[in-house]
Amino acid sequence: YAEAIDDVTGCVSTTRTAVTLIIEPLPDAPISSGDITECDSGQTLTATATVNTDQTLVWYDAATGGTVVSDPSLTGVGTVTYYAEAIDDVTGCISTTRTAVTLIIEPLPDAPISNGDIGECNTGQTLTATATVNTDQTLVWYDAATGGAQVPDPSLTGIGTVTYYAEAIDDVTGCTSAIRTAVSLTLRPLPFLDLESEYVICEDTSGGGLDSVEIDSGFSAPDYSFIWVDGSGFVIDTASAVTIDQPGTYSLEVTDNLSGCSSQLQIFTVSESGAPVVTAAVTTEAFADTHVIVATASGTGIYEFSLDQGPWQDSGTFIGVSPGQHTVSVRDVNGCGVTTYELIVIDYPAYFTPNGDGYNDSWNVSALSGQLASKIYIFDRYGKLLKQISPAGEGWDGTYNGQEMPTTDYWFLMEYNDFNTGEPRQLRSHFTLKR
Repeated sequence: YAEAIDDVTGCVSTTRTAVTLIIEPLPDAPISSGDITECDSGQTLTATATVNTDQTLVWYDAATGGTVVSDPSLTGVGTVTYYAEAIDDVTGCISTTRTAVTLIIEPLPDAPISNGDIGECNTGQTLTATATVNTDQTLVWYDAATGGAQVPDPSLTGIGTVTYYAEAIDDVTGCTSAIRTAVSLTLRPLPFLDLESEYVICEDTSGGGLDSVEIDSGFSAPDYSFIWVDGSGFVIDTASAVTIDQPGTYSLEVTDNLSGCSSQLQIFTVSESGAPVVTAAVTTEAFADTHVIVATASGTGIYEFSLDQGPWQDSGTFIGVSPGQHTVSVRDVNGCGVTTYELIVIDYPAYFTPNGDGYNDSWNVSALSGQLASKIYIFDRYGKLLKQISPAGEGWDGTYNGQEMPTTDYWFLMEYNDFNTGEPRQLRSHFTLKR
């Protein structure tokens, strides 16, 4: 309480005046929500902090001399620091410590610079997309075809088109370029030629073959252009098809006039073929158990063989040939002629059927018909002589003294001269009579 005393009279005031002293507590400094750093995408960053109940948050900007700011924010690349202060709504006391909050917006790196789209004709190579970025930046590729997935190898192998997107990442800030750079890779197909490696023309058309061949490229003008070249390097035609009547080595190149891609050079040959020169022989001895004919053919063609107008085969060997006269035919597989050769297989018939049908009604060894002195003696199984015949005659009709002999085996003795040496020979064997 305060009391007044008069310095002259010493009198004291009758009333004392009450005076109360109050020291209010200062509020705590605001609690920062943290510094904020982001890459620039056109956004605005706002500084945030919290204070206690019944306190007011006030912001100051050090860059403007501590001026109070109502919007502690940052838009655009840069750095700004704001200070937060707490004011007690009741006492008006201000926190003695200001809390700093820093806002940073990092610049985005420039988009990668493309080294150019690549388009080539496909010859089995691999195309690789390339681009460049600034120092302290990393280049990252994405493939739109796979939904934007990152790819380590932006390349193309095989016909088609693929587009990759290049992105720059700042090695310090981690910020990514706002724009991705597109790079396209294209491999265009080459015209595919499917010519034969060899064509054949005939030396002589008398056998029915052709002395020229028409070769079609499989493509047509004006979409494609053509260069036919002979073995001397001369261009012989520029049409889609060519007729060749001379043997030799030739080549064709086809260019797609739209893409500019040319086929791989296809080389082919035209060769001449002709009818074969044929030799044939029975390689087994006369009257052997199994007879073999071997035929050979020489000439410029590829040949196949037939015996007695039977099926054609690659080999000239025929096994199990029946006795008698035979014809070997040899033909060029390209239709350039057929040559025949006749020869006789010497043997005796294994059976005969004297039933009066005019076929195989008598038994004889016709291969000996030219040996007039040859004789054949026919016996039954008991050794009884039934008939003596000459190979030059009509043979045995299956009767003895006018009576038909039964179905069974009969034996014979044949006296003849060797076909090669001319010396006398004998053969004993048997055959069957069938009724």
